[in-house]
Amino acid sequence: MKRVPTYAAMMALMVFLAGCQQPQERPYSQIKVGQTGSQVIALIGAPDTRSPTRWRYERAIVDKTLVIPMEDGQVASKPGFEP
Repeated sequence: MKRVPTYAAMMALMVFLAGCQQPQERPYSQIKVGQTGSQVIALIGAPDTRSPTRWRYERAIVDKTLVIPMEDGQVASKPGFEP
């Protein structure tokens, strides 16, 4: 009879698999965040399916504030913002 994997082994596998998936990142030099001019600490997003020239961001941390910057420089306060 085979042993069933323990909870710890299953959790370790899940953490390993989650680490293998890297989100798409945009180069910092292409980011516009309105008039803040603050340093972008973290940014994760993906191309918009309806407009290939626009990126829809999941989250961005600018100067310790969570914002959603759009390609045209507008800043939204929540994910999925469309101007």
